[in-house]
Amino acid sequence: MKSISKLKGAEEKYSRIILIHDMNTEDREEYKRLVTEAKDKQNDQISGEYIFRVKGTPGNFRLLKIRRRY
Repeated sequence: MKSISKLKGAEEKYSRIILIHDMNTEDREEYKRLVTEAKDKQNDQISGEYIFRVKGTPGNFRLLKIRRRY
């Protein structure tokens, strides 16, 4: 895990490798719920000034409200 950053500069066949957290069923359901909530908030906006994203590690997810840069 210490050398994950080396994958960015690796050969083509290794550069497409993606590592993600291993999540149990409850964590996946919580993540899906938060992603759905983020999409709903994004679509309900009139001004479009903010972007909503889900960040964090399994068991510690949070919904972020990020100001858009134009």
